[in-house]
Amino acid sequence: LGICAVFSVVLAAIAMVGICSLFSFYGPVHTMLPLLLVAIGIDDAFVIMTAFDDVKADCKNGVSERIARGLSRAGSAITITSFTNAFAFFMGATTRIPAMR
Repeated sequence: LGICAVFSVVLAAIAMVGICSLFSFYGPVHTMLPLLLVAIGIDDAFVIMTAFDDVKADCKNGVSERIARGLSRAGSAITITSFTNAFAFFMGATTRIPAMR
């Protein structure tokens, strides 16, 4: 699951560069976006993997039951981190920074 998370972030970065280049909307700020994608995407993957490892020792049922219990434990943490990321990006988008002009 960890390797798949890293691979999906790499694919998202490649798609971002391709789509922005298609519309001629690629600037110097966009060079930092792959780092943000890695930071946000991998964070949720680590939360899911930790919850899945915690459930693995407790649950003697099948794989589907372990995945369901792991995702139910990780869901609240992922929701909170997603809301805080969205709030931080919203505040960054509405704040005027003279160096970014």
